[in-house]
Amino acid sequence: MKNIIGSIFNSLVLGLIVLGAVFILLANSNWFWDMISPVFYKKLIYKYSEMQGLDPLLVSAVVKVESNFQPYAKSPRGAIGLMQIMPETGKEMAKKLKIKSFTASDLNNPEINLQIGLYYLARLKKQFNGDMYLVLAAYNGGSANVQKWLAEKKIGKTPYIDSIIREQREESPLAKGAPLPERASLAEDEFIAQIPFEETRGFVKKVMWNYRWFKNVQRAKNILQIRDNN
Repeated sequence: MKNIIGSIFNSLVLGLIVLGAVFILLANSNWFWDMISPVFYKKLIYKYSEMQGLDPLLVSAVVKVESNFQPYAKSPRGAIGLMQIMPETGKEMAKKLKIKSFTASDLNNPEINLQIGLYYLARLKKQFNGDMYLVLAAYNGGSANVQKWLAEKKIGKTPYIDSIIREQREESPLAKGAPLPERASLAEDEFIAQIPFEETRGFVKKVMWNYRWFKNVQRAKNILQIRDNN
């Protein structure tokens, strides 16, 4: 009996060791994380995000929601490519970026689409003082509409400031365990519910959900990986 119990115990230990080894190998393979959270055109997204001072994970979420990373995606309204850029907007931004001989079909080119789309996002970020909730609403619903909603008080304070405070608390060991500050603005779902356009409400909600997913996967990767293969 003791031999049988010992054999079972040894098998269990061996099984746990094998599982642990497999887990470590998977955790240190970028393809494993890419399978869990696929982001296509990652190098281009990171390249132009860095150039424009944008969070590449947020940009990845925008591209995911806009086109699901399909470069030839086209909306019924005529928006084209990865970031679903309207030809008129593409032409205007291409001129500012000094992209020569630009045509609407160039928006099917992933690099040109991301170059233009992230430049436009960066302009919106500057216009709305870095408040990415307003930036996302403007990207989908139009900056003039967002300015109008703010002026008419149809939308209240976004959760942006509170999210910054909470991120700083997470990153600071000194802040851990301290009481949370009183909320200075609307909760995310409350803010989104105020957005007058149904499509824009859905867009902001989906982008923020995907953004949190990408961030959580990146955090898990940073914790579990022994080395970074990027």
